[in-house]
Amino acid sequence: AHLGAGQEQRGGGYRTKNIGSMGAYLAATGPAPLADCEQPDARRALRERIMTGVRLSVGMDFDQLLTDADAVAPEGVARLNRQADELVCDGLLTLDGPAGARRLRVTDAGWLVADFLARKMMGAIASP
Repeated sequence: AHLGAGQEQRGGGYRTKNIGSMGAYLAATGPAPLADCEQPDARRALRERIMTGVRLSVGMDFDQLLTDADAVAPEGVARLNRQADELVCDGLLTLDGPAGARRLRVTDAGWLVADFLARKMMGAIASP
């Protein structure tokens, strides 16, 4: 178990998070009190990859992202492609590399709106 208020842990297919209040955490006896426990599904894992990918200077493997999106949200693949194209045209993302191994990266202007980019990209694969 992870020790500390607000600490997250993954294991056994679950993600747990301790309560965030230091006072409540210290007052607890026994196992750390949990604030959240979830079993992430494939769509959520894909959204988390997008959220992380827009925050990395190396970006994300866009072709792999499309392949994975097709497996869990086939209805969103065309939307994801369109959304990426729009954000590239807006100068917030770049898409480069050879076919089959293209990288989607945030531009200097995109860094300032990374949350917006993540929200737009994740929205493309949202549940219908």
